[in-house]
Amino acid sequence: MLAQANAARLLKTLRQSQAQTLRQQALEDPQDFIRRATQQGYSLTQESLPDQLGELTEEDLAGIYNPGVGPRRHLWRK
Repeated sequence: MLAQANAARLLKTLRQSQAQTLRQQALEDPQDFIRRATQQGYSLTQESLPDQLGELTEEDLAGIYNPGVGPRRHLWRK
C-alpha cells in the first residue's frame, strides 16, 4: 500500500509540474498559445492570459499543446 501511495503522490507531482511547464511556455509565447487555443475552440485574450491559464485544467493545457491526443478524461481504469 505504501508503494501505491508513493506512486500516486509522484504521479500527481509530475502532472502538476508538467502543467506548470505548459503554463510557462504559454506566457513565454502568448501569441502562439492563443493561436493554438483558438484552433481548439478556446477564446483567450493576451491581456488576461495569466488569469485564463489558471482556469484551464491540466488536461485542457495538454490538449492545446498536443491536439492529436483526445481528452484524457475518457480513459477508464480496467
